[in-house]
Amino acid sequence: MQNISYNISKAILTVLLIVSPILLGSNRHVFELINLALALLALSFFIFSGNMGKLLRGLNSKARNILIFMFLVIPLWLAVQASTLTPESLHHPLWAQLNLATSGAISINPGLTWASLISYMSLSVVFIGIYMAVYDLKSAKKMQFTCLMVINAIAVFGLITYLFDFQTLGIVDKTEYRNWLTATFVYKNAMSNFVGFGIIICVAYLVELQLNKRVLTQKISHSTQIFLMTINLVILLAVQILTGSRGGISSVLCAAIIMLVLVVYSKNRGEKRRQKPTLSFYIIALIVIFIAAIAFYYLAENRGGDAAIGSTHARLAQIGDAISAIFDRPWLGHGAGTYIDIEPLYHQLNMQDNILWNKLHSTHLELLLGLGLPVFIAIYYFVFATLARQINRAIKSSINWRLTLPAIGIIIQTLAHASVDFTLQIPTISLYGFLLVSLSFNQRFRLGKKTNINL
Repeated sequence: MQNISYNISKAILTVLLIVSPILLGSNRHVFELINLALALLALSFFIFSGNMGKLLRGLNSKARNILIFMFLVIPLWLAVQASTLTPESLHHPLWAQLNLATSGAISINPGLTWASLISYMSLSVVFIGIYMAVYDLKSAKKMQFTCLMVINAIAVFGLITYLFDFQTLGIVDKTEYRNWLTATFVYKNAMSNFVGFGIIICVAYLVELQLNKRVLTQKISHSTQIFLMTINLVILLAVQILTGSRGGISSVLCAAIIMLVLVVYSKNRGEKRRQKPTLSFYIIALIVIFIAAIAFYYLAENRGGDAAIGSTHARLAQIGDAISAIFDRPWLGHGAGTYIDIEPLYHQLNMQDNILWNKLHSTHLELLLGLGLPVFIAIYYFVFATLARQINRAIKSSINWRLTLPAIGIIIQTLAHASVDFTLQIPTISLYGFLLVSLSFNQRFRLGKKTNINL
């Protein structure tokens, strides 16, 4: 019965991974609720199977602290921000200006903060991802491959709608984004970020196939797998170029280069028995760099000039507004998810256009603005600690590369792209990013003796 419950939880998680990107990247409140319902259903079966208790008992203190902070401290802080039971001295000053101090909250808009909490809790499926990484590596690898297949399907759908001039889902008019490829997403930058996850996974798979000679499946030959994965990579690269996202392309290129540098560095300093990069490995790397150069030329021709200058000015104006808001309330924040209410209050300080944005073009600054400095520092401490740990593991051993390399690439890509955009706030992007990173935790995050399992 416990195995059945666990298998059901994995099946529901798979359904969530398929449904979430189809529903406009879940970038609507009703779709966020669907995400939450599926996530809680998967988590319920996972808890009923007894594996949640096994996971929490088996993790070492570092991994346990990450989970406690993510799914206890952060949700509690959001609840405190949205609660009207907090002392009036902590309430946002706007409540006093409206003569509503007694019914106010730390957040400028408690409703939006509650909505952010609901959306955030969908990420609780990472418990299942970490369990698979620690105790069920076969399922972890299958789940990662499932993510790649869903990304491929969305990319192919987007390519078809782009080439044949279809209206995407009949909802988003192609002319809205000057005919850039968006597929099922509302924003082209979100589509670029989503496809970027697939590119990073493909790069990691090719490293495994080329250098470590580890096949992904026994059903087809090694050379055929290299060929198919290279074609997969080229298609995803082409799709990402057609999204027209400068930040998306740049962040993925940065992540891929760092991944390859880590691989070369690890191979050159490792044990003698490790195979060093071959000529074909460097040829594939050069192909990726060549396509990247084409991408930047294409973007320079189609998104350069006045359009690029205008976009940069708008972002800088937003950042200026955000910094002013942060300095006004640095410790408690204005409330998670409330940027749409903060922007009009500060927009006149750096007026560059007549547009009011509902999200800040920098997720890092929006987290600082919404949550406050103490929580912001804690979040990025855990993020960089996780990244450093995974880089250290990747350098020391190639055993875990199939799961650790994509995690490293995704963290780097997300940190880079989140500096200039808000794609991480699109539910599907955060869901895939968190889950794919959770699959890299592996048995080194487990108490007791570690087993040397080849991924």
